[in-house]
Amino acid sequence: VLSALSGGHACVLAYGQTGSGKTHTMVGSEGCPGVVPRASDLVWDRIDATPQTEWHVSLTAVELHNDLFRDLLAADTAGATPAAAEAARRARGGDSDDDAP
Repeated sequence: VLSALSGGHACVLAYGQTGSGKTHTMVGSEGCPGVVPRASDLVWDRIDATPQTEWHVSLTAVELHNDLFRDLLAADTAGATPAAAEAARRARGGDSDDDAP
């Protein structure tokens, strides 16, 4: 998170067999927040603490299961191939890596 806040690109990946705790690690519970809510808190705390800075934040949340790719933030990509899901994301106006600094 700190690297991303310094201008770098970041990726968080959870990998493992079914039932190994990936969802709990990423999402957590009310009493024990996971990676996503804790990272989000850090990002928004930094943004709130530096109003003089112009921030650009983007988020992609995907699932790859049995060779099917699903954008977890969009209903129209369930069961799509990675290429089809990327095309749908771009059609919605999502950023592409080609535009990244």
